[in-house]
Amino acid sequence: MSLVSQVEDNLLCLQPLEDLLRRLHTPHYRAEQAGQSIGQHVRHILEHYQCLWQALDHHTELDYEQRHRHLELAQSPTVALGNLTAHCHRLKHLKNETLLVPLHLCSVVPDQSQTVASSLVRELAFLASHTIHHQAIIKLLATQMGYVLPVEFGVHHSTLKYWASQAEAR
Repeated sequence: MSLVSQVEDNLLCLQPLEDLLRRLHTPHYRAEQAGQSIGQHVRHILEHYQCLWQALDHHTELDYEQRHRHLELAQSPTVALGNLTAHCHRLKHLKNETLLVPLHLCSVVPDQSQTVASSLVRELAFLASHTIHHQAIIKLLATQMGYVLPVEFGVHHSTLKYWASQAEAR
Protein backbone atom coordinates (compact mmCIF):
# COMPACT_ATOMS: atom_id res chain seq x y z
CA MET A 1 0.00 0.00 0.00
CA SER A 2 1.39 3.37 -0.96
CA LEU A 3 0.44 6.88 -0.02
CA VAL A 4 -0.50 7.62 -3.63
CA SER A 5 -2.86 4.64 -3.88
CA GLN A 6 -4.52 5.46 -0.57
CA VAL A 7 -4.98 9.11 -1.53
CA GLU A 8 -6.53 8.02 -4.84
CA ASP A 9 -8.79 5.56 -3.01
CA ASN A 10 -10.01 8.24 -0.62
CA LEU A 11 -10.65 10.68 -3.46
CA LEU A 12 -12.63 7.98 -5.30
CA CYS A 13 -14.69 7.38 -2.17
CA LEU A 14 -15.37 11.08 -1.62
CA GLN A 15 -16.27 11.99 -5.23
CA PRO A 16 -19.74 10.37 -5.19
CA LEU A 17 -20.47 12.11 -1.91
CA GLU A 18 -19.49 15.44 -3.48
CA ASP A 19 -21.82 14.71 -6.41
CA LEU A 20 -24.69 13.94 -4.03
CA LEU A 21 -24.11 17.08 -1.95
CA ARG A 22 -24.42 19.17 -5.10
CA ARG A 23 -27.87 17.64 -5.79
CA LEU A 24 -29.39 17.41 -2.32
CA HIS A 25 -31.99 19.90 -1.20
CA THR A 26 -31.39 21.24 2.31
CA PRO A 27 -34.66 19.88 3.77
CA HIS A 28 -33.76 16.39 2.50
CA TYR A 29 -30.22 16.72 3.86
CA ARG A 30 -31.59 17.53 7.32
CA ALA A 31 -34.60 15.18 7.31
CA GLU A 32 -34.44 12.50 9.96
CA GLN A 33 -35.53 8.97 9.26
CA ALA A 34 -35.36 6.53 12.16
CA GLY A 35 -33.40 9.19 14.08
CA GLN A 36 -30.75 9.64 11.39
CA SER A 37 -30.18 12.19 8.66
CA ILE A 38 -27.92 12.30 5.65
CA GLY A 39 -26.37 15.42 7.15
CA GLN A 40 -25.45 13.60 10.36
CA HIS A 41 -23.63 10.90 8.42
CA VAL A 42 -21.84 13.42 6.22
CA ARG A 43 -20.78 15.39 9.30
CA HIS A 44 -19.45 12.19 10.86
CA ILE A 45 -17.39 11.34 7.76
CA LEU A 46 -15.92 14.83 7.46
CA GLU A 47 -15.04 15.09 11.14
CA HIS A 48 -12.99 11.90 10.91
CA TYR A 49 -10.85 13.47 8.20
CA GLN A 50 -10.49 16.57 10.37
CA CYS A 51 -9.19 14.40 13.22
CA LEU A 52 -6.45 13.04 10.98
CA TRP A 53 -5.37 16.52 9.85
CA GLN A 54 -5.38 17.71 13.47
CA ALA A 55 -3.08 14.87 14.54
CA LEU A 56 -0.73 15.42 11.60
CA ASP A 57 -0.57 19.19 11.99
CA HIS A 58 -0.08 19.25 15.74
CA HIS A 59 1.76 15.95 16.26
CA THR A 60 -0.89 14.85 18.73
CA GLU A 61 -2.63 11.55 19.28
CA LEU A 62 -5.19 10.64 16.67
CA ASP A 63 -8.44 10.22 18.54
CA TYR A 64 -11.55 9.81 16.41
CA GLU A 65 -13.72 9.90 19.54
CA GLN A 66 -12.63 13.44 20.40
CA ARG A 67 -14.15 15.04 17.33
CA HIS A 68 -15.35 18.62 17.39
CA ARG A 69 -18.98 18.17 16.49
CA HIS A 70 -19.57 20.89 13.89
CA LEU A 71 -23.34 20.81 13.81
CA GLU A 72 -23.49 23.19 10.85
CA LEU A 73 -21.99 20.40 8.73
CA ALA A 74 -25.10 18.34 9.46
CA GLN A 75 -27.46 21.23 8.66
CA SER A 76 -26.13 22.64 5.40
CA PRO A 77 -25.10 20.65 2.33
CA THR A 78 -23.36 23.81 1.09
CA VAL A 79 -21.19 24.05 4.21
CA ALA A 80 -20.52 20.30 4.05
CA LEU A 81 -19.55 20.58 0.38
CA GLY A 82 -17.06 23.33 1.17
CA ASN A 83 -15.58 21.24 3.96
CA LEU A 84 -15.41 18.16 1.73
CA THR A 85 -13.68 20.16 -0.98
CA ALA A 86 -11.07 21.30 1.55
CA HIS A 87 -10.42 17.69 2.61
CA CYS A 88 -10.01 16.62 -1.02
CA HIS A 89 -7.59 19.49 -1.60
CA ARG A 90 -5.61 18.43 1.46
CA LEU A 91 -5.53 14.82 0.25
CA LYS A 92 -4.31 15.85 -3.21
CA HIS A 93 -1.45 17.82 -1.68
CA LEU A 94 -0.16 15.24 0.80
CA LYS A 95 3.56 14.79 0.40
CA ASN A 96 5.63 11.69 1.03
CA GLU A 97 7.36 13.57 3.88
CA THR A 98 4.05 13.36 5.72
CA LEU A 99 4.69 9.63 6.01
CA LEU A 100 7.46 10.49 8.48
CA VAL A 101 5.03 12.01 10.97
CA PRO A 102 4.47 9.36 13.61
CA LEU A 103 0.82 8.66 14.32
CA HIS A 104 -0.48 7.23 17.56
CA LEU A 105 -4.11 6.18 17.55
CA CYS A 106 -6.06 6.50 20.75
CA SER A 107 -8.45 3.59 21.00
CA VAL A 108 -11.18 3.34 23.59
CA VAL A 109 -12.12 -0.09 24.81
CA PRO A 110 -14.51 -0.74 27.70
CA ASP A 111 -13.27 1.05 30.81
CA GLN A 112 -9.93 2.08 29.37
CA SER A 113 -8.11 3.99 26.70
CA GLN A 114 -5.05 2.68 24.91
CA THR A 115 -2.67 4.14 22.37
CA VAL A 116 -1.32 2.12 19.46
CA ALA A 117 1.16 3.03 16.76
CA SER A 118 -0.34 3.69 13.36
CA SER A 119 0.62 5.26 10.04
CA LEU A 120 -0.83 7.71 7.57
CA VAL A 121 -1.37 4.99 4.98
CA ARG A 122 -3.19 2.78 7.48
CA GLU A 123 -5.42 5.67 8.62
CA LEU A 124 -6.25 6.60 5.05
CA ALA A 125 -7.26 2.97 4.43
CA PHE A 126 -9.52 3.19 7.48
CA LEU A 127 -11.04 6.49 6.37
CA ALA A 128 -11.89 5.13 2.91
CA SER A 129 -13.61 2.10 4.42
CA HIS A 130 -15.36 4.24 7.04
CA THR A 131 -16.59 6.63 4.33
CA ILE A 132 -18.01 3.78 2.24
CA HIS A 133 -19.78 2.34 5.29
CA HIS A 134 -21.54 5.63 5.99
CA GLN A 135 -22.31 6.17 2.32
CA ALA A 136 -24.21 2.88 2.34
CA ILE A 137 -26.45 4.31 5.06
CA ILE A 138 -26.70 7.65 3.23
CA LYS A 139 -27.79 5.75 0.12
CA LEU A 140 -30.63 4.09 2.02
CA LEU A 141 -31.81 7.43 3.39
CA ALA A 142 -31.54 9.23 0.03
CA THR A 143 -33.27 6.42 -1.86
CA GLN A 144 -36.20 6.56 0.56
CA MET A 145 -36.57 10.24 -0.39
CA GLY A 146 -36.63 9.46 -4.10
CA TYR A 147 -33.02 10.17 -5.06
CA VAL A 148 -31.49 7.81 -7.58
CA LEU A 149 -27.86 7.06 -6.79
CA PRO A 150 -25.35 5.03 -8.77
CA VAL A 151 -25.24 1.33 -7.93
CA GLU A 152 -21.63 1.84 -6.82
CA PHE A 153 -22.52 4.47 -4.21
CA GLY A 154 -21.78 3.07 -0.76
CA VAL A 155 -20.25 -0.14 -2.08
CA HIS A 156 -16.62 -0.93 -1.33
CA HIS A 157 -14.24 -1.33 -4.26
CA SER A 158 -13.53 -4.93 -3.31
CA THR A 159 -17.25 -5.73 -3.54
CA LEU A 160 -17.50 -4.02 -6.92
CA LYS A 161 -14.54 -6.08 -8.10
CA TYR A 162 -16.21 -9.26 -6.82
CA TRP A 163 -19.47 -8.39 -8.56
CA ALA A 164 -17.58 -7.83 -11.82
CA SER A 165 -15.82 -11.20 -11.51
CA GLN A 166 -19.14 -12.92 -10.87
CA ALA A 167 -20.71 -11.24 -13.90
CA GLU A 168 -17.77 -12.36 -16.08
CA ALA A 169 -18.09 -15.93 -14.81
CA ARG A 170 -21.68 -16.17 -16.04
